[in-house]
Amino acid sequence: LIAQSLKLEIGVGGSPRGAMNDQAYQLYLQGRQAWSLRTPAGLDRAEQCFDQALAIEPKFARALLGRADVWSIRGMERQDIVEYGQRNSDAQARIVAEIERALALEPDLAEAHASLGNIYWLGWRLGAAERALRRALTIDPNYATAHLWLGRVLQVDGRLDEALLEMKSAVELDPLSSRMHDNYSNGLLLAGRLAEGLVAAERAVALQPDNIQASARQAVALADLGRHDEAVAIARRLMATVPLRVIEAGYTLAKCGQSAEAEVAFAMMQKIDARGVVKAYVLAAMGRWEECLRALDPAVLQSNIVDYLYYFPIFDPIRSDPRFAQMIAAVGMTEAHARAQSERAGWQRAKAMKQ
Repeated sequence: LIAQSLKLEIGVGGSPRGAMNDQAYQLYLQGRQAWSLRTPAGLDRAEQCFDQALAIEPKFARALLGRADVWSIRGMERQDIVEYGQRNSDAQARIVAEIERALALEPDLAEAHASLGNIYWLGWRLGAAERALRRALTIDPNYATAHLWLGRVLQVDGRLDEALLEMKSAVELDPLSSRMHDNYSNGLLLAGRLAEGLVAAERAVALQPDNIQASARQAVALADLGRHDEAVAIARRLMATVPLRVIEAGYTLAKCGQSAEAEVAFAMMQKIDARGVVKAYVLAAMGRWEECLRALDPAVLQSNIVDYLYYFPIFDPIRSDPRFAQMIAAVGMTEAHARAQSERAGWQRAKAMKQ
């Protein structure tokens, strides 16, 4: 009963194929629970659990997959994710190989097809990513993580309205997952639905107080809503405790008029070698447009957050600059960006009609 409850809570569909050693399966469940926290300690614990499960059951497909998921999420959680954001990389190849080992053992494992879609997305292969994720959902329509990752793919493809439906499904299927709520929050913020995005971020923090990514979403939402005192308080906590979320702290401090502290945040970003969209995001909030454009070097743009450039109004002052268009074209996202601008225009028309 405990194992089944945990399985439902972490969004793991189905049951292992064939007979399975109970100890190995319990280790797998513990690993998935730790993985779902998305913290450095949680990811380390998850990898240990999956390794232990594989020592008992070397052909345990889900444990192989769990290990691959640790590697992919660990790369995404770090700010230095440039290697994960390239079209081909050794890091991606290693993860794909592990997923393919799992699929060779269990071809209809929905989680494996979803994970393959996730790594394709990190490598800018959006069509392949969407196909893999939709196959996962054909096998298991209730796999929350597949809905979440499909939503992320659709965001990057300039289809945020569709993406939000997938993310909402993920939240409904796995309402106790802080990470489902905080990713949904980010989608809502991209859509300019700030109040809803704040609520989702607050739910994520309530479920997992050490979810720093959710706290970062809170800070950004509060800053953009004009609730500056609250936003700055969270930003200062982010600065003091988690250097890897200094990006949102820098954006928040700049938006709230705390220029000196924003400069400190930017200096911290330089020390951790923040590049691409994350660096441009803070420079845009600081109004340093030439530096912002220079930061958008196609060679270091991250596929998992290029959608920030499409949707966040902070980038509107440089959107018509020929260099911006050239950068978007260089990463093959001209059509996706155009779709996103069409969506944004539609939201503005709908808003105007309500007034």
